[in-house]
Amino acid sequence: MAGMTEVQRDVASKSARTFVETLSQSDLDGCIVLDFEGRKVGDRYVASVAVGWSDDFANRAQASAAGTIFPAKTWIDEFRAFLDAHRGGMMPSTVSFADSAGFLHNVGIGTVRLDGDSALQRNTAARMADLLARKNLSLALHGRSEMRKKAELMKSRNRVDDGQALSSVYEALGNVSADGPLPVGSRPLFDMVNLVENERFLSVVYGVDAPISSDTGREAVAEPSGVMIFNPNIGTYEKR
Repeated sequence: MAGMTEVQRDVASKSARTFVETLSQSDLDGCIVLDFEGRKVGDRYVASVAVGWSDDFANRAQASAAGTIFPAKTWIDEFRAFLDAHRGGMMPSTVSFADSAGFLHNVGIGTVRLDGDSALQRNTAARMADLLARKNLSLALHGRSEMRKKAELMKSRNRVDDGQALSSVYEALGNVSADGPLPVGSRPLFDMVNLVENERFLSVVYGVDAPISSDTGREAVAEPSGVMIFNPNIGTYEKR
């Protein structure tokens, strides 16, 4: 739930706004996955995700989308290292990841169980993981607008009044799917085999390999403490 204070002339009144109303009316740029843990529990897979937000992340997200900052040359290796730190657990379906240049990447991951060692079984698993990764990249890129549509529809039907109802809201939003064109540069980045409780899983990672700066032929390098914006008047980048 989210709280909201309404101030009127000579009177201060307190009102509440539901989580659904907040989500249906607000965009939140700059959310990135900081950490995650996924494991098999009985016949189910359980996942926990830690997400961070700040003004700096939001500025980087907007600058990344606008093309005013560019990816680090080593961002794919950096993302692989990020995932390698979580081997032994289930991979998430979508990740927003900040590279060393401050560029925010949306990535889709498709994961399937490897049930055998033959080339046919591995190829079948790879094709399925590839399809799931494409779908999840679409969700990473277009899912926010679809979630807003879902929240708007839920808000018009009923209000969220207790924790049980709020739990059902999260479940409903977690089942949102997205279908949209993938941008130029979308491609499989790498694949990895992960062992989770003695079961092998193949994960295919899809992302957008964004181009370098068309103005300079080089990548823009952002310092960790700020966002670098290209200034055409001086022909170089300066901190925002």
